[in-house]
Amino acid sequence: ATTNSGEGFGISGGVAYQNGPIGVSANTYYGQIEGLTAAGGDTQDENDTQLAASLSGAYTLGPGIVLRSTVGWAQFDGELADKGTLGRTTSTNSGVFAVAGFDLAF
Repeated sequence: ATTNSGEGFGISGGVAYQNGPIGVSANTYYGQIEGLTAAGGDTQDENDTQLAASLSGAYTLGPGIVLRSTVGWAQFDGELADKGTLGRTTSTNSGVFAVAGFDLAF
């Protein structure tokens, strides 16, 4: 039997700048967690990792109305990603995302 130990860490950081009605920010995240643990306590030699980055912008249209948007990228690598063991060929996933909307304050 195998279990997930749950031991890991995550770190994130970012920068932001605003001048008048325009604001921009960039953020990133990296996380790692120990993967599967065998019944005897032996762990696989790989960890699950996640990496993500995003770029955001904001424009104040008027009092209480802000247009916001974000684009980004994320990737997840499972511990068996390069092994092809246990019948698994890969556990790597990645993608891009975009979102936009209004922030209304009354």
